[in-house]
Amino acid sequence: MLAFETIAEFESNLGNTNLLEIPNASNRGRVFAKCEWENPTGSIKDRVAYHLVMNELRGRMPGERIKILEYTGGSLGVSLALITRLLGLECRLILSEATSASIINSIRHYGADTVLVDREEGFLGVINKAIAVYEADPTWAFLFQHENSANLECHYQSTGIEILNQAPAGIDAWVASIGTGGSLMGVYQRLREVNPQIALYATNPDELAYGDVCPPNCHKKFSGSGGLGFGNKQRFVRENEHQVKHHFRIRYEDCLQRMWTFYQTEGIKLGSSAAANLIAAEAVAATQNQHQSTYTIFPSLATTEEWNDAEILARSSAKHSLAAAL
Repeated sequence: MLAFETIAEFESNLGNTNLLEIPNASNRGRVFAKCEWENPTGSIKDRVAYHLVMNELRGRMPGERIKILEYTGGSLGVSLALITRLLGLECRLILSEATSASIINSIRHYGADTVLVDREEGFLGVINKAIAVYEADPTWAFLFQHENSANLECHYQSTGIEILNQAPAGIDAWVASIGTGGSLMGVYQRLREVNPQIALYATNPDELAYGDVCPPNCHKKFSGSGGLGFGNKQRFVRENEHQVKHHFRIRYEDCLQRMWTFYQTEGIKLGSSAAANLIAAEAVAATQNQHQSTYTIFPSLATTEEWNDAEILARSSAKHSLAAAL
């Protein structure tokens, strides 16, 4: 049984996610975050996948055979697998071997074909494999999320507008990670129409950040983000680099720690990308006064694997603290 039986049912549950204010005991700036786990498959990628596929279908002839091809770091693949299943389309997804088992199982559950790339090649290797598949067979409808303007337009037309409609206070700063740069730049372009002075902040995994010249690696990083290696830069950010006030580099371990502490106080198991955004947003808010506000996005809740890592780190930290006290 699928979670949704028709594309119309999927559409009716897409977007309009809640805006959560993060408790703040200080007299500094306020922090608000969009709860994107409320989307149909539990992530912000539902928005992107829907817009990419619908954009591809425009102008197609009724009954035309359409084969969707895309690369993914995980969550987008789940979204695409479900959407193409509901639409009766073929779907092939290129992923790294390092992708969590829970994500791969979900993708295959929805019937998409998967091709796994050696983890040592990093995400750049995944992208290059997808390009190679398309070049070998151009009958595939290759979505190419890093270059597809429908990705940027998705957040400009949906996520950004929702934030403007929901915001209970002025929007002084926007914080988001760089995966493709779609949510970072798409939302920002919408928000700055209302406040041209809004400050833009990007979060990056310290293990491989935007524009890093080192080769790709298979180190654990916060999900849905990261540099490509060899100095490559994501187009949506590269074309507007001057607008980014600061790039935060955040370690996976620090994300796990914030996931754990947030769960202790709020009872919500944030995903690692949400934790990274929260770390950065709280750092920005600490520089603001009590009349200012920072907005960010919580892309998803924790995967099984992420939460296991968070629990292991928490137990290890507790043991070290106990040993130090003896």
